[in-house]
Amino acid sequence: MNKKSRILIILGTLLLFVGCSFATEDISSEVDAQKDSLDGQEENIDANENPLDCEKKYNLVMATDASGFSQIRGNQNGAYFLWSTGEGHQVLYVNYSTKDLTAWTNQLNPTQDETNPGMIMDAFGGTKPYVTEDNVYVMKFGKLPLPSVGFPGSPCKLSKLSLNAAGRRTITLPSNQIILQNSGVAAEEDKLYLLVGTYDETGERESCDVCYADFTKEKLVSIATLEEPGQYYLVGVYDQGFLLQRTTVPAEYEKKSHREQVENYRYDLELFSLADGTLTKGKSWKTGELSCVYSKGGIYYIDKNSGSLNWYDAKENQDHTLFENIVPEGHGDQALYLYGEDYGDHLYAHLYGEDGIMMPVGIDLQNGNCTPITLEYEYNTGTMPVSIVAQTTNQFLVEVGQTECIANMVDPSGKIHETVQSVPKYALIDKEDYWASRPNYEMIEDHYFKSSQ
Repeated sequence: MNKKSRILIILGTLLLFVGCSFATEDISSEVDAQKDSLDGQEENIDANENPLDCEKKYNLVMATDASGFSQIRGNQNGAYFLWSTGEGHQVLYVNYSTKDLTAWTNQLNPTQDETNPGMIMDAFGGTKPYVTEDNVYVMKFGKLPLPSVGFPGSPCKLSKLSLNAAGRRTITLPSNQIILQNSGVAAEEDKLYLLVGTYDETGERESCDVCYADFTKEKLVSIATLEEPGQYYLVGVYDQGFLLQRTTVPAEYEKKSHREQVENYRYDLELFSLADGTLTKGKSWKTGELSCVYSKGGIYYIDKNSGSLNWYDAKENQDHTLFENIVPEGHGDQALYLYGEDYGDHLYAHLYGEDGIMMPVGIDLQNGNCTPITLEYEYNTGTMPVSIVAQTTNQFLVEVGQTECIANMVDPSGKIHETVQSVPKYALIDKEDYWASRPNYEMIEDHYFKSSQ
């Protein structure tokens, strides 16, 4: 795959998040505890048994990126991701202190079964890690039942483990409930907050609940049911709750083609208050009007009409222009797109020339300068930019290449066999060096994959 093709795939994946916004309505914190599950099993989302606390001050953080797409997640000590072994998915760990990559487990010789706490045997539907400074969580998304073809479904599961890979507790959802895969997850201490969809027999969503995970009782507790229509995504936090993005299709485009609908999506940013259970309307926009990155308490965005870089304070519902005409001279207003997360004193963006070629740039939030990032590595017959995959306060974990290794795969008959795969090579780099394109890498030594050389 060449660089241009890979960029187009990334842009297509991120289309849902090209705009950013929210809407104002109160919602009830009382949820019917008698929802029926499709297969008759006990409902595993409880009604609000933990009343909202108007006096509490919250210290919420995101346990994922805003989009929920990221497959690798870290804290100040290391980063975690999952890798298929053919028999299941093994959690792998990049240790920032020792600078090595190993299987994340408390076993001296990791087994390929559930006695290994870092092994997820039932990985149907895909897996993903959520990480805080205190715990590691592993999501198995599962699949909804398809009664028309006799498929019983595969339940969604959420597991919590301590940082030493011990004490796994797992919540298994009923077959008609799925934790939304393209939504972020927030955390506070031992609680995870997430969005859960409940579906009917045809696969149509009946409701979307804001829930928290109670691992002591091994169930989800519903705080509120979000109003339809629209697709909700948990994209950020503020000091009293969450930032939710609501994506809707305007009525005049409901019967149009999917492409026309996407080109005219409306995005509404809404604040969900844990203090009183209300939704408060915030900023709204349409596809193509903004390019944005979520940060705690609001969003950084580039106004595509003016080319200005702005900060939107969600709690105050106010826009603040940081820099006018942030787009470098010689490029149109539509040439600069924000990506990634809040990286501290810089934002990461893609700058496109008239020829369609993309250049990674860093935007300095102190002076508004857009500086090219020239770090790259050889990939097939071309090059790829060195990409950020996780961060600490002062460093980035970056992908600096690919290497050929032997890995287990499952063929269509169900047999496991060895194959050669490309796996990422990682390194740590100081943030200052990354933004200045100085390749001062601290390489991560791989102790898990077997080299094919």
